[in-house]
Amino acid sequence: MRQYILAFLLIAFSGSLLQANDTTSDSYRKGFQEGTKALENQFKAQGWRQKEIIFKNYIVALPIAKLAINDVAYICELSRNLGYKPVVTQNIIVFNDYERSADAEYNSSYINKKLKIKTYGQNAKGKIFYTYPLFKTIYKSMEEDIISKNDVLVVTNYTNKIKYVKSKCPKIKPRGKKVTYFRIKTKIAQGYTLDKNYVKAKKINQKFMLPTRIFRDVDQLYKKGRIITTSDNKKYIKVYNTNLYFSAKNVKIMNIYI
Repeated sequence: MRQYILAFLLIAFSGSLLQANDTTSDSYRKGFQEGTKALENQFKAQGWRQKEIIFKNYIVALPIAKLAINDVAYICELSRNLGYKPVVTQNIIVFNDYERSADAEYNSSYINKKLKIKTYGQNAKGKIFYTYPLFKTIYKSMEEDIISKNDVLVVTNYTNKIKYVKSKCPKIKPRGKKVTYFRIKTKIAQGYTLDKNYVKAKKINQKFMLPTRIFRDVDQLYKKGRIITTSDNKKYIKVYNTNLYFSAKNVKIMNIYI
């Protein structure tokens, strides 16, 4: 799916360039190649859908309210050449995130010197940001066109993550083996381990559910294990073959056919 949309985007982008003058010059060819590469890099980095993102304590940011989308894409590409991984939100470009404010300030000065722009270091601890896909109008029209012409369930793969896109196709009876998974449905969820000493007790008391760490990844799928209920009627769902539990109220269960 990503490859199809990216191909359509590059064709659309190329078509607009062909309307320019002097399309046979070396400078035009170089500009064409750099432009399509920048568009491809931006698409691969952020995709075409808005998503939630949480940075480390400090970020290096550039306000973009007065910048055209083309300028934003251009600045992102220049910063990639410097080794940064820019993320675009509706109001700022975030070039990178850091644990320490000193690192953010140093990189802010470095970027300003190299790109002749005015970034600043910002405290991002505890804040939630949302990506802002560039050229999203084109993405949306391409996606709708592809979905309407293909009688398939559209699934987007992100390495070991799976994100489901609502299908506009007629419902099809699922085939294959049913496997039950779950994912976090809230912004964050506390993970727990079950104290092995619970086997000596007649009932699983709440004190046997030991908090581990906070999970923020709502796209990660976990294979469902057993469900346990504590003596105070709180339900927890186990990750299959792993001593990791989540509160049932914080997860969404789904069936996948393989």
